[in-house]
Amino acid sequence: ITVGDKTFFADNQLTMKNLPAYVVDKIKVIDKEKDDAKFSGIATSDDKEKVIDIKFKKEFMKGWFGNSRLGGGYKLTPKEGSALVDDQGVLFSGNAMATIYTEEDQLVFMGNATNSQRAGSTTGRAGINFNTDRIKGVESNANVSYNYRDNNSKRVSSRTTFQSDGTDLYTNGDNMSNSGSNSVSGNVEFRTKMGRNNKYFFNFR
Repeated sequence: ITVGDKTFFADNQLTMKNLPAYVVDKIKVIDKEKDDAKFSGIATSDDKEKVIDIKFKKEFMKGWFGNSRLGGGYKLTPKEGSALVDDQGVLFSGNAMATIYTEEDQLVFMGNATNSQRAGSTTGRAGINFNTDRIKGVESNANVSYNYRDNNSKRVSSRTTFQSDGTDLYTNGDNMSNSGSNSVSGNVEFRTKMGRNNKYFFNFR
């Protein structure tokens, strides 16, 4: 997803969840050469990708705009019940976006977090994207994103083994597990505006 042919945000899924419709003037879908093909000057039909290019309304091309949403609740659970009952208690879901546009710079922040979409699971994502034309003849882009996930699961089993001698065996068990992940990724890119498409970039993860 681009705005004025510049990357709006590195995470398209997060963009679609946060970008408000009221700032959009026009949307067009274009076939664009992938960066490697544009750099080498050799392109085939496989070197094309679909790009959604958005044009903001004039009043949003300078200054700043943003939005945020937060929801919450509490999950009631019985005092006595199955060990499989989800006892998360407090539930939340929220997202936020802030964008600053000037003649030279574009800064976008987005984030969301929730523990209400799936029992025992908490997820969060956040990122920053920055475009600037401050270096003469060069377009610069930098972005950093962070992802968080935490999962808790419970399992209860009950087994009865019927034996021929009339003595039955009863086996009960329960298991709890927790898994989580944190990841940070980013990209820095510089492109010349004149002459051949010279491209320099640096990635880290």
